[in-house]
Amino acid sequence: MKKLISTLVFVLGVVALSFAQDAKNTAISQGAKELATSKVNGTYVYTLPEGTTQEEVTKVAAYYPDYFTVSFDASSREASVQITGETAPSSQVMLRFLSGCGVMYVDVDGDSHQLNLFYAEFVK
Repeated sequence: MKKLISTLVFVLGVVALSFAQDAKNTAISQGAKELATSKVNGTYVYTLPEGTTQEEVTKVAAYYPDYFTVSFDASSREASVQITGETAPSSQVMLRFLSGCGVMYVDVDGDSHQLNLFYAEFVK
């Protein structure tokens, strides 16, 4: 019985930690409709995770000037990514930018998606 309770507490602890990490690694998109519009106009807007700094965003975005430009509002943590290169490769590289900012998941209308699944469903 003691072993069962210990195992249950351990499992619940691991689950709680995984949810806590998701919040730190999740960017929030404007929503599915806006993402469909973004495919046409080439501008994607994300709210980056808490703790993301202007310096971090500038440093990561500096690697990709041939693909897109990024404007970042530190007070709201909102990053606007404007695609400048060819759409398909640039949108793929945009995921590297998000990853470089510590993002592992993107929230779309309340549903969390891993970056690769987010790309396949909403950006590609």
